[in-house]
Amino acid sequence: MLGWEQAYSDLIPQDVQEKFMERFYTIEAIKERIETQEFVVATQDDYVVGFANYDIREEDTRLLSLYVLPTHQKDGIGTQLMDYVENDPRVQHRILVVELENGNFIGETFYKRKGFEELEYLGDDVFGYPVKTIILKKAIK
Repeated sequence: MLGWEQAYSDLIPQDVQEKFMERFYTIEAIKERIETQEFVVATQDDYVVGFANYDIREEDTRLLSLYVLPTHQKDGIGTQLMDYVENDPRVQHRILVVELENGNFIGETFYKRKGFEELEYLGDDVFGYPVKTIILKKAIK
């Protein structure tokens, strides 16, 4: 998954990235997410160039992932995916929350341009590798 690799290649060791991909981005894992959460893809010429995955919870909505192929970034695809999520009637008038690793400057810049604000930093780990997670939020009108 090129978008994920681009975001985290300098932040998380390769072996940890591989474990993460094997756990969360297998065909089976993606099928399960499609069945239990909200999942939208962006296509160009019948080719998937980006996707967003979000979960509408009782207390808020969690944007679990939003990735665009590096070759298609800066084409407005991320904005279109974000607009889709924000315009989902079930998301409106709620808080939209996204978590990303500290140092993911592409993601952090994107979300802040879209009106997200930093809520807090949390210590976390990814398969035993310590990371610092930034939690951002945005009130959807």
